[in-house]
Amino acid sequence: MGAGRRRSLFTIATVMLFAGAPVVVAWPSAGAAAPRPPVFSSSSYTSALHIMANPVPTPFVAELGRGDLPQGSGSWDASGAAAATASTYYPGLGVTGGAALVCSAGFPCPPGFPPPFPTVATAQYPVTPDASVPTGQHLGDPGGPVEAQALSAIAHAGTDRAESTASDGGVRLGGTSASAAAALAFRRQAASILHGPAAASQVRPSAADGDAVRVDELTAHTRQSFDDSGSLVSIAESTLHGVHLLGGTISIRSIATTSVARVDPTSKLATNDSHTVLGAVTAAGQPATIDERGITIGSNAVAPGLAQSLNDALGQALTAAGAQVVLLSADKTTTATDAGVASSGQAGGILYAAKLGDPRLPGPVNAVATAVQLGQAGTLVSAAAGAVGVAGAVGAPPTVSGADETAATPLGSPASSASVAGLSQQPTASARRSAGTQPRGAARLSGKLAATTDGGLLGRVKTLYLVMTLTCLALALGTHALWWARLRRARGGSRP
Repeated sequence: MGAGRRRSLFTIATVMLFAGAPVVVAWPSAGAAAPRPPVFSSSSYTSALHIMANPVPTPFVAELGRGDLPQGSGSWDASGAAAATASTYYPGLGVTGGAALVCSAGFPCPPGFPPPFPTVATAQYPVTPDASVPTGQHLGDPGGPVEAQALSAIAHAGTDRAESTASDGGVRLGGTSASAAAALAFRRQAASILHGPAAASQVRPSAADGDAVRVDELTAHTRQSFDDSGSLVSIAESTLHGVHLLGGTISIRSIATTSVARVDPTSKLATNDSHTVLGAVTAAGQPATIDERGITIGSNAVAPGLAQSLNDALGQALTAAGAQVVLLSADKTTTATDAGVASSGQAGGILYAAKLGDPRLPGPVNAVATAVQLGQAGTLVSAAAGAVGVAGAVGAPPTVSGADETAATPLGSPASSASVAGLSQQPTASARRSAGTQPRGAARLSGKLAATTDGGLLGRVKTLYLVMTLTCLALALGTHALWWARLRRARGGSRP
């Protein structure tokens, strides 16, 4: 091949290469992510077992006992803030944040104080993007009122997503002696109705009669991220397997609560799917259903007369135990306007209200009015395509300290309706910054309001709250000590 011909071929190849270059550049790579909206905020909360307890009679401070097993929460917004919490057991902000309150009130605290709660993994970008807690922890006493097998809790917070996953191998909540007697009486009545008096005489007391609630497996999971289409998706879900109530007389194969929120301001997409799905429900081994009115035994396989007798016996047992079983509702709200899109929803699971406790313990803790929520999940999401924030965007309002307090009021709790309604009126932090306001730490008020809400008053309020907390604790301990002193004097006076 001559030199002239080679130059001609080289020239033609060069022209073809540069002619095709714009076509190649115009095609995005297969892994390229869709652009994110300039304003977005997402948060979610879930708990497999949410417990609220009060001694009987109820003291002047409500919900002295509360906890979640397991629990997960997360928040994510356009400012770059990301946080996630995963817990095998979450005792509430009153416990996890109590020591921090001491430091914020002005007391000297060493570096690293307070230490992280041993069953709570907290991830916060960019300081601690990944966190986890030790696995295989055993919580409580096999013979006590509460026992749990904590498996694992993992949290991640970053620019890609905020995600939490937690699981427990089993949870048991002890009931009172009255609930144990009611469970045994119902098992005997059911045996007599179904198989005759001879079968009822063979029913013996069981150690499970004293269990008010027992769950074999529990998981909680949350995630905030963008999908391949560019939609912001928030997921919250909890799953319980092997649920047994009132000494095992009521069984639910599984309870799954799910809330999925999805928004896309470009296409004005806003959807929410929040619901509760129950597995097979039985009472005394017979098929049953649970709705907002309670539990009902009955199916085509059970004769109407037998079903009515079983329902009467079950109603008597629930009344004797002071217990109630109902299905909580699920709700959702979506908004799509030119200003932006928003989605919120929650699923409540099953509510079991009863008295729990240990009769061996003195004082009011041997009978505790308890509301146990089996499954809850909630999501709050908003986004805007422009630089102006969404009017009525859903997102957690900022706290004084700037810390994440998503878990302060669980979205699926009985008080969550008001919480969601309040949150839905709060613009997101990123939306406020995009609107031209100063960052939270640099915000300043003017006039008399600034003088009354600046750091001085804030410090006094924190100090007052700390003093009130310590005072209540001192009163409780003092009352307990006085009760024991009187008991000892009474025993001493009765001796010959």
